[in-house]
Parts: sequence; C-alpha cells; structure tokens
Amino acid sequence: FVLLVILIGLYLVLSVFFAGATEVDVVFVTDCSDYQEWLTQVFLSQWRRVGPPGAGARLTRILACDSNDTHLDRVLGFSKLMASEELLGSTPEIFQLPELNGKGTDRYLCNNRPRGIARWLLARPPRSANHWIALLDPDMLVLRPLDPFDSWRLVGGAAGDVATQWHLADVPAGVALAHHFPFVPVLWKQVNLSLSQLCEDARGHTDLPDCEARLQDMFSDPDLVAAEYAVGVPHVIRALDLARMCQVWGAFTDAVRLQYRGWTAEMVSWILTARYAGVRFAYFAEVVSDPAAPEPAWARIDQGGGDDPCLGNGEHDRSAATSEVAEDYSHQQPAGPWLVHFCEIYNVSYTSDDGSRAVVHLDKRTVAKIIQAANISSLLDCEAPLFEVPPIDLVHRPWPQSRGGPDSQLFRRGAWMMCTTLHAINTGLRDFRRRRCPDTPSSWGLESRSRETLRALPKAAQVSEQLGQIFGLARRSNKGEQAETDWAGRLKELRQRQERRQQLDTLSNSTAPERPAVGSISHSSTPRSSPGSSSSKSNSEF
Repeated sequence: FVLLVILIGLYLVLSVFFAGATEVDVVFVTDCSDYQEWLTQVFLSQWRRVGPPGAGARLTRILACDSNDTHLDRVLGFSKLMASEELLGSTPEIFQLPELNGKGTDRYLCNNRPRGIARWLLARPPRSANHWIALLDPDMLVLRPLDPFDSWRLVGGAAGDVATQWHLADVPAGVALAHHFPFVPVLWKQVNLSLSQLCEDARGHTDLPDCEARLQDMFSDPDLVAAEYAVGVPHVIRALDLARMCQVWGAFTDAVRLQYRGWTAEMVSWILTARYAGVRFAYFAEVVSDPAAPEPAWARIDQGGGDDPCLGNGEHDRSAATSEVAEDYSHQQPAGPWLVHFCEIYNVSYTSDDGSRAVVHLDKRTVAKIIQAANISSLLDCEAPLFEVPPIDLVHRPWPQSRGGPDSQLFRRGAWMMCTTLHAINTGLRDFRRRRCPDTPSSWGLESRSRETLRALPKAAQVSEQLGQIFGLARRSNKGEQAETDWAGRLKELRQRQERRQQLDTLSNSTAPERPAVGSISHSSTPRSSPGSSSSKSNSEF
C-alpha cells in the first residue's frame, strides 16, 4: 500500500512537471501604419490602467514592418518613449518582422497575422502543455488584468449550452477558447467554397495529408460551423495547438483567397485550419463587440450593474468588469465583460437639450481622412483633436422608441459601449501625449477637454449630414413654406436597395459580404447601423 501511494505521488509530480505551470503569452499583430499605431497606444494605455497581469502572463507585439519603411523608426521610438521605469512589466516585447502582407495580387492586409504568428512561434516554441497564447487585436480594451490562474466564463461551442467556468489547466485537450460571432455561419454558407479546389490549392504551398477527409464534415454538416467554429478574436489557445495550426494556416489563407477575396478570408481560413488540426472552440462569455448581438457578457450592463462610464472619470469601465455589488443591490450581479472589441461602426442616438435627435458616431477607419482634411497627420500629434464624447447624462436621454429609437436594453448597451470606448480612446491618447508633449499640457491636461471635437462619422453619415445642411439652408431661405424632407431616411432607403442588389450579385458569384447582418435593428441614418448598436459592416478584424 505504501509503495502504491509513493508511485501515485511520483506520477502526480511528474505529470505536473511535464505539463508545466500555466502561463500565457498575450500576442497582438500590427504593421507600422499610423492607424494601427494609435490603436496600439490606446490598447497599451488600457492594459496598464487595469493593473499588472498575473504571474506567468507576458505581452508581445508582433510588428510586421520592413526595415526600410519610413514609419519604423517612429514606431520603435514611441515604444522606447513609453518604456519608462514606472511602466516596466506592462510594456510589450517587440518582435519585429518584415511586412508580410504580400505584393501585387498577393497583397492582403490580414496576411501579417497567420504569417507573423507562425514566424514568432518558430522563434518562441511551445514550452509545455500548459503554455497558452491569447491572440488579441489592437482595437481591444481589456477591462481587468489577465491572470493565467483565473477561471473563464463560457457558454456554447465545446463548452456546452449551459454556462460554465473553466480554468486553463482544466480545458479539455484539443479545445481552444474564442469569442462567438453569430455572423460566421452565415458567411461560411455564402462563401460556398469548393473543398476539392481548396485542398488542391493549399497543397501548392505545403503538404496536407488527408485534407478532404479532415475537412469533409464542415462541408457536409450544415450545423457544424455554428456549433463549434463561429468564432473570431480574441482566441486563447494552447501553444502546441497553435504551432500545429500555423504549419498550414498560411496555406489555407492563400487557398481561401483564390475563391473568396473578402477581408474576412483570414477568419474563414482560421476555422478551416482549426478543423484540419483537430481543434474545437468553446465560446467566451467574457467579450462584447456589438450591442445588438446576443453576447452573454452584456448581462451585467443589462441589469444596470457597474458605474456609468459616461461620467468619464476613467474608473467606471473597471468596476463594470468586476462582480462587486453596488450599494443599492442586495444580490450578486453577473460579472461584466473582460474585454471590449470595437471592431464595428457604432453610434448612439439621444435627446439633445433642445429636444431634437442627436447622434454620436465612431467609425475608426474614417479618422485618417477626417484629420488629414484639417492638415493633421496623426492622432498622436500634439495638436491633434480628441474624440467627441456623449453627454455625461447620456443614459438618461434615450431617443424615444415612438420616434424611431431603440428599445431600452439596446440603448443601454449602446450608451455603455460608446462611452467606455470613446473615453478609453481619449484617455489613451492623453497618456501618450503626456509623454510625447510634456510642454503642451493643452493636448493632454484639463484644457484638452476643449479638443474633444473629432466626430468619427462613417461615410454615409457624412453624406447625410451634408445633405441635411444643404437642404436645411434651402428650407430656411423659403421661410419654412415647404414640408421637411427626411433626407437621412431617403439616403438610408437608397443604400438598403443598393445592399440588396449587391447581396443578390454576391450570392450569384459565390462571394460573401464582408459581415452579414445578424440581429441588427436599424433606426439610424447610418446604413446597417442602429442607435445604441453597432454596424454589421467591417473592413477587417483590426
């Protein structure tokens, strides 16, 4: 009996030794464009503000940028600027690579991810079975520190339909964690890939034994993608599984793009690669990205938990991410989101002081052209504006449903999303400018509130606003004799007719739209967008 106990103890010790302690490399990939640089500085500011990560967590930025790129020295200089003593431990390791997006017809702005991560893993190979990789994007905001020993809330996919919590050490073999995107099964069906052609094209880049056999279920089972592969970033995956996937991820990305040229080709290649490598996904209940989507992490906001981020003191987003109980609540509320992914086009409509409808927008992809029109080269410049933010009492100003506004839940979510994101972005820009422009406190201090003027309107909203101004002047010149024309509504109807025609053309050509609309309710002048919700249109995951 004593010998048996000794043998069991020895087995347990050896098991722990070979499995290794749980550790997480947090990795995000960027190029050195100004767009991804200001997003990176905002991401890093938020990462620092929520507090240091737990023991065993490290942050790495894979920087895909050619050595002769004129932006490289600037990006590396910014990294050194922010790597001061008080920030040590929160400054990422920079893993520099050449730009890997390709040239000519091969150029694809998401290629840096599969190609860059594969090279990084070759240089930083898996260390144990409990070595995990968290793949994030720079347009994300963490709301609490990542601790490798915390449990993760999950529901759906390989985790089952009942909400549960797993520690990383307890995740079943061959299972990774990822955010659930309901549009992915729609995208998958509309892309309508040819399996035989996919495998043939991918074999042109690497050896792919049993390609058709391993992937057949994804093409023959209409429910498989929705059940276990309707995912996108963030991903938390074992390094050993990711290393196995990276052997073929690039090849599948190239093969998918021969049949589908959309921005989301890399998302399609990711789930194909996972299936080929024998990896399934459990769905996070920790992430929010779309106020109109059925994301479980909205539960705390839906119940009125946490502080109001629209007050803008920089602390409310943090408390909303905890499970602490507010003084006026007698029961424990669900924990809030761990992470915000502002990957869409957002707006929130509210009632202005004069009773009219007002809207705050956020389309991060239009920022560059808007500031360039004002002769400003970058949001990181000392003289650059900050983003317009909603009023501090936004949650008490819903645009009435009787006049086209969203329901109360959608409005609350949209208000929380917009206030959390816009205040975090402005805080990140101020943090950066405080170090870059120490002698210009007007760019980051109390005086900088007057700079909150940047309105990041999507293109359709810009056109609608211009039309409104033009015809508003015409109405005033006619002394109000003509009835008011709903130009925003007319523009919206026109864009919807165009989208329907494009979708019909898309289906006939077996090419999917960038992001099919899922559960979005449109009340706004912004096409495929709703007040208090996000647009279903996205150029990429960045």
